[in-house]
Formats: sequence, C-alpha cells, structure tokens
Amino acid sequence: MNVAELLPTLFINLMSLFRKTTKLNQLTFPQTIALYIIPDQGIEMSVLSKKIGIDLSTLSRLVNGLEKRGFVKRETSKKDKRIIEVLLKEEGILIREKLDKSFDLIGSFIEKKLNDKNNSIKEALTKVNWEISKIILNNEYV
Repeated sequence: MNVAELLPTLFINLMSLFRKTTKLNQLTFPQTIALYIIPDQGIEMSVLSKKIGIDLSTLSRLVNGLEKRGFVKRETSKKDKRIIEVLLKEEGILIREKLDKSFDLIGSFIEKKLNDKNNSIKEALTKVNWEISKIILNNEYV
C-alpha cells in the first residue's frame, strides 16, 4: 500500500476510533477537536480555522455553540482589534483534560499492540505529522 492509499485509510480509522472513545457532554466531533486544539493562551480564529480545516463562517458557528455551553469565550486581540481570539473557559479546560486522558489511553493501547516496532513507527508518524502541519500552515495544498 502506498502513501496515497495509506493516509486516507489511516485518517478514516483514526476518526472512527476517536469518535467512539471521546463522547463528552454531547459535543459534536468538530467541537471536540476544536476544544482539544485551543491552547491555554488562546488562539486566533483564523489559525484555528486552518488547523481544523474549515472556513471562518463554519468555525464561527462552531465557536458559538461552544460559547453557549460555557466552554470558550471570544475576545478581541490586544495587539490588533480586528483579530478575534478564542480562549478556553474553566469548563473547556476540564473537557480538554478529559480529552487528553482519552487520547493518551488510545495511544497507550496502540503502543502496546506495536511492541518492539514502537520507536521507528513513532519517529515516522512524527515526521508525517510535521510535514502535514507545514502543508496546512503554509497553504501548500495540491
């Protein structure tokens, strides 16, 4: 199986696994991903949009839903009033901590299945992740 075939299969399998194991507070999967991605110091809406891979209007609706539930808040940037930042509230931090534990359990389970091959696979996945992140942040789409 080549990389072009492997990546979509890996993506689908990971999505399925994460969806089944991270059902928290009746959040949608995109809301769950957003809460997981938002760092402690907050993130600009445009950057979050790129990281999740959705347009700003879709992200705005997603963030609205999270705001209504008390997980996040929006603030204008102190540097530039045109920039909107999304910050986690206390409830959002608690959800992200639960997500961290859930993702750690998934990772540990997979690591046990891989045994001795763990380091080379871990290194390869780190490289793949880094390259994908650079493609996303630099808008280098095919």
